[in-house]
Amino acid sequence: LWEQIAEEFKDYPDQVAFEPLNEVVLMEVADAWNELAGRWIRMMRTIVPDSWLVIGGVCYNNVLSVPLLDLPIDEKVVYNFHCYEPMIFTHQGAYWVEQMPSDFRIGYPKTLGEYKEAGKRLTSDLGGAIYNEGISEIGEGFFEDIFAPAIRKAEEDNVPLYCGEYGVIDLADNEDKIRWLTDIHNVFKRHGIGRALWNYKEKDFGMQDESFASIREEFIKAL
Repeated sequence: LWEQIAEEFKDYPDQVAFEPLNEVVLMEVADAWNELAGRWIRMMRTIVPDSWLVIGGVCYNNVLSVPLLDLPIDEKVVYNFHCYEPMIFTHQGAYWVEQMPSDFRIGYPKTLGEYKEAGKRLTSDLGGAIYNEGISEIGEGFFEDIFAPAIRKAEEDNVPLYCGEYGVIDLADNEDKIRWLTDIHNVFKRHGIGRALWNYKEKDFGMQDESFASIREEFIKAL
C-alpha cells in the first residue's frame, strides 16, 4: 500500500509529506514500532528520496514518547507529537472518552493539585502529564517541562520537531481556551516547533464553529 501511495505522489516533494501511521497506542510496542518505522523509511527513500517523512512515537504520539524513537534519519525526517495536555482540561466532557462524565467541566489554568483532585472523578488514562514528577505548575513552564525531552532528542538528532495536533474541545470556557492557546503557542514559538491546530471546523474542536464565534478573532491572533 505504501509503495503505491509513494509512487502516486513522488513527483510532489514540495507539497506532500508522508506519515506512516497516526497515533500508535501502546507503550509496550515502542521497540516494534521503531523496527517497523525504520523499514518504512528505508522503503520510502527508494521511491521518494526528497520528500518529508513525519514520524511520531507511541502512546498516541505523546510528546513524552519522542525520546523513544530510534530511526534511520536524514535531513527530511520530522519528529511529530500531539499535545492535548492537560487532558483533563482539553477533553472535558468528551463523549468519546471512556468514563468521561458528560457534565465534567474545569477551567484553565488551575494548579496541579486542583487538576489532580478533579481527576479523581476520571480514569487514570486522562491524568496525563499532570502526574509526572518534577514538572512546573500549569502555564508556560508546564509545557516547557513536558516538551523538554522531545526538544533535546530533536536537537541531538538534528531533526525538526512538529506538533501535528493540539487543541481544546468546544465545551471549554472560551476565555480559558485563549489562555491555554497562548501558553502553548509561546512555547512552540520559543523553540521553533512547527504546529497544526486541531481543528478548523466540526469534530468538537472547530474554530469556525459557533461555540468559538465570540473569540474567533482573538483565537486567530493567538495562532
